[in-house]
Amino acid sequence: MPEDTFIYPTYIVLDLPPKVVAYIQAVRKIYDPDRAMLSAEVSLSGSCGIGAIAPGQEEKEVFACVDRFAAAIAPFESGFSEVKGFRHTGIYYFTMRNPDKFIDLHRRLVATGICFTPNPWPFEPHCTLTLRNDMPDELAQQLLQTPPPSERFILDTLSVYQLPIANTPQLLHRIRLGN
Repeated sequence: MPEDTFIYPTYIVLDLPPKVVAYIQAVRKIYDPDRAMLSAEVSLSGSCGIGAIAPGQEEKEVFACVDRFAAAIAPFESGFSEVKGFRHTGIYYFTMRNPDKFIDLHRRLVATGICFTPNPWPFEPHCTLTLRNDMPDELAQQLLQTPPPSERFILDTLSVYQLPIANTPQLLHRIRLGN
């Protein structure tokens, strides 16, 4: 019997450009140093809305669905709006300037035929800054005032990452949008 590729949490994300990743990592270095060097992205599955890719699916079929999904999306411009957070959770994130585009992509991803695990939280397009349970209120208030990068950026790459161990994502698949 073949090994189940999706036995660990596996996410579909839009990769941010290197300059934006560097900015996010600099913010994380201040507020969540344990996760500072993780890549920065906008999750389309796994974080909120639909869950991670469900186990028990054939890798080749899932990646073919991902490729078809990505091929139907032209690269697009976006940017961050403000920092928001879930009070007393240590989870803070940049919201997106054009959330409707991401909401549409999220809906379209649901229709690809890929099975996802259940997720109790509604979809909110974002880039996670911190996942700290121990953040002091004063530091959280400071983080909420953090300005987003002022320039807009182009999103042109979709990736599938897996987390077999916390804070150690493994790239499983990557494709350029519109190919």
